[in-house]
Amino acid sequence: MAERPSILLVLLPLGLAVAWLSSHFQQTPAVSAPKRSAPGWGTLIACSEATSFDSKRSLSLLSDGRARLTDRSAEKIQVVRGEWSVVDDDRHLYRIDVEGSVGNYFVVSPPDAEGCLLSFGSVDHADLRRSWFSIQIDENDLRDPP
Repeated sequence: MAERPSILLVLLPLGLAVAWLSSHFQQTPAVSAPKRSAPGWGTLIACSEATSFDSKRSLSLLSDGRARLTDRSAEKIQVVRGEWSVVDDDRHLYRIDVEGSVGNYFVVSPPDAEGCLLSFGSVDHADLRRSWFSIQIDENDLRDPP
């Protein structure tokens, strides 16, 4: 009678093959670095959701420097994307580059006010028609969309 190989000799290579295959093809979830806020975001966050003088347009600023302008003045709603950046953090001066709202704006936010103003122009000569007025939003809405 021929000797049969022990079950251990059969299972050991099989187990090693399964272990190698599972480690080789195992997908590890991608760990992304936490999103970093753009410089100046700490001041700008109070104005991150704003409306125009006539409330027909809205401006959304995201923590990573992206911007979105929604225009409801025509029959068809138009959404334009762009970006914002800090020009002078100490003076709360920002640049917004979104078609329909390009220029330098400064944040006016008195300590006891509940909102703020993204003012186009200067403190002495603000152009309110080109400025943006903050709107109240729920804190949960401050999270950036994917």
